[in-house]
Amino acid sequence: MLSEIKHKQQNHNLHDLPYRMTIIDVNTLFIVIILIGFIISAVLTVVGRGTDTSLLFWAAGFFINSLGFVLLALRGSVPDVLSVVLANTLIVASYAFFAQGLQMFLKEQFSKLLIWAPVLVIALGFPLLAQELETRILLIGLVNTVQCLLLLMLLVQNNKRLVGRGKYILMVAFGIGIPAALSRPMAIAFGITDIISLNSPGLIQGFTFISITLINIAIALGLVLMQKEQAEAATESMARSDELTGLPNRRCIYEHINETIITCNKNRVYGALLLIDLDNFKIVNDRYGHALGDELLRQASLRIQSCMAGNEVPARLGGDEFVVLLTALTTDLDSSIKMALEKADALRLKLEQEYVLESAKEQKIRHISSGSIGVAILEPGRQNRESLLREADQAMYRVKNASKSGSMKSNSPVSNVNLLTQAD
Repeated sequence: MLSEIKHKQQNHNLHDLPYRMTIIDVNTLFIVIILIGFIISAVLTVVGRGTDTSLLFWAAGFFINSLGFVLLALRGSVPDVLSVVLANTLIVASYAFFAQGLQMFLKEQFSKLLIWAPVLVIALGFPLLAQELETRILLIGLVNTVQCLLLLMLLVQNNKRLVGRGKYILMVAFGIGIPAALSRPMAIAFGITDIISLNSPGLIQGFTFISITLINIAIALGLVLMQKEQAEAATESMARSDELTGLPNRRCIYEHINETIITCNKNRVYGALLLIDLDNFKIVNDRYGHALGDELLRQASLRIQSCMAGNEVPARLGGDEFVVLLTALTTDLDSSIKMALEKADALRLKLEQEYVLESAKEQKIRHISSGSIGVAILEPGRQNRESLLREADQAMYRVKNASKSGSMKSNSPVSNVNLLTQAD
């Protein structure tokens, strides 16, 4: 008989288990949210101090979010103006700080009114709803939803500018924030549950505050990872870019040439390398100084970039030498040669237009500086990057020598362009 009673008691306990699992102490969740928020705030402050102002905005967001939950946890022990109005205003303001920090990180201009208007809505609306718990829950749920949508929209709009996985963690966090913010308002609106007080136990309450805990952790992880990945990408970009012109540097173009050789061999298609040497550059440096010389290089790089199409890669080798890699022309040699020479002539015409150079010292001169261009055809079967560069260099010096000797035909459309192929 005793064993039967124990068996029934065990079965009763098992049947009650799903119900008891939904009875989560909300006050305990408040403590977890508060501690996590303060820890994240401290870490972000240490990481961002003196390096990244946007991280400090996020740190401030987590800090005031935790303060808001401290006041919520003190509901009944402190005046309602603190535990109701100020607490919810701080929680909404924390997401405004997140949006402001994300905007600064992205260097994206966004309406400050749209960012901070939800804070005003809560600060002005909650005093009028002091005795209306359900209405307050509906209002703050909708406001939090709008804030999560705003943050999600900022991330989606700038998806291509952001690298790595951190952005996706943030997108998921704010995406989950939307149903978390709507869970209590929807439950009230459809009569699924009654929330008689802030810390009422129940499945909806538990889901909401557990979601907030997980979302805060995900936001912190996503933010730190995104910041780290962007910093690494910027460092890598600097290592592969020319500091003066912003073009790919020697290291980067060498990698592109190696990749193009593999592609041309695989697809049996021709490419070309154009080596450009600016004429009369030394005159500017010697006569007017390096500031105007640098300005000439910057303007020349912009002109080269303006001539580029989708499968063409410009770069600066160093000094006054630039290259343009045509990664894919045609499968026919004659057609490829024609296209390469046409591109070289278009570059020549662009580069020989008059330059107006002005330095920080208010020097301003007009200068003519054409470009001598050597062309080397990248034929399928080539195995060597160095030989391609050497051929382009030899072709370019033919132009230089011909120009000095005055043997160029002035009426030739490619008079200072020279072609050198493996057959030469």
